[in-house]
Order: sequence, then structure tokens, then C-alpha cells
Amino acid sequence: MKYGVIEEALKKLDIREIAYAIYSLIINPNEPQYLIVDKEKVAILNELLNVLIGDFYGDSKTGMETIEKPFVVISRDDFEKNWKNYDGKKIVLIEEDKNLKSNAVEALASIIAKAVKNPFPPPEEKVKTTLYNSLTAIHKIILEKKNGAKDDKKLLESIKSSIVFDEQLDFIKEILKIRGFPLSA
Repeated sequence: MKYGVIEEALKKLDIREIAYAIYSLIINPNEPQYLIVDKEKVAILNELLNVLIGDFYGDSKTGMETIEKPFVVISRDDFEKNWKNYDGKKIVLIEEDKNLKSNAVEALASIIAKAVKNPFPPPEEKVKTTLYNSLTAIHKIILEKKNGAKDDKKLLESIKSSIVFDEQLDFIKEILKIRGFPLSA
């Protein structure tokens, strides 16, 4: 794993942009997405997302399918010049939508901020592990609910025992709700 990527990204992107980019990929995990940012942010956002979430595609524990190109980060200029090429594609305007009112985006921003404050273990490891554990919990709960689990309180307790950051719970609950499996407890 490459270290220092989060710190480099924070020099060009604000923390909400990073959190929203991750959130966008997680809420639609099995659909390729085109993330639009200013030209000077393309390379670092692409590198950051590959480090933090790129390995999760095709991992049966996360429930994220194998996709040849799960995301492509492109510049706003390229998008505006070639917008017809993106017709019918899932477009995510990072800078315009970063202030979306979302508990999950808030939680991700907070987790990233906490990871950067304490450099050991490296922030990339902390964030990646937190995301992986969260996605694994989400996938497990979805499978359990599909198989008839009805005790949301018990499912919630199983999540609480595995989280590192308190904010993870808000993140997990919102993603479950978006994916159609809300926890009522």
C-alpha cells in the first residue's frame, strides 16, 4: 500500500470531496462511475480511490462485483468537451455535490480527519480497513436480511461489536437504507 496519499490528496481536495467520492462509489458499487473534478485534482483523486477502495471490487466479502473499470476520474474540461461520450453513464460531479446532506458523508469525512490526526498506523491503512470492515458488515447484513433475518436489534449489535470509529455506525446504517435494507432498531 502506498502511504502519504491521503495527505497529498488533502493538499488539492477538501475532505468532503474525498468523502463524497468514496460515498458515491459505495452507494452504487456495481455500476461504473465517472467522477468529474477540476483538472489538477484528477490524478490524485484517482490514485487515492485506487489505494482506498480499488481492491474491494470482486471481493465476495464486500459484495462489490468485479468491474473492469469501476470508476474513471476525468477533468471537468474533458467532460464538457466530450459530454456526448458520457451519455447514459453514471456521472458524479464531486465539487458540486460534496455538500450533500448525508450522515454517511459526514461519517466518512470524520473518519478520514481522525485517521490523519494520528499518523500511526498510517491513515491509508486505517481508512481502508475501516471501509473494508464497514462494507463487509453491510454485505453480511444484506445477506442475512435476504435470508429472512428480522431481528434488527440483533443485527445492529453485531455491527456495534465490530466498529472502530463511532461514526461507522451512521455510515453503515445509511448505506443499508440506501441499498433497501434499513435497520429499524
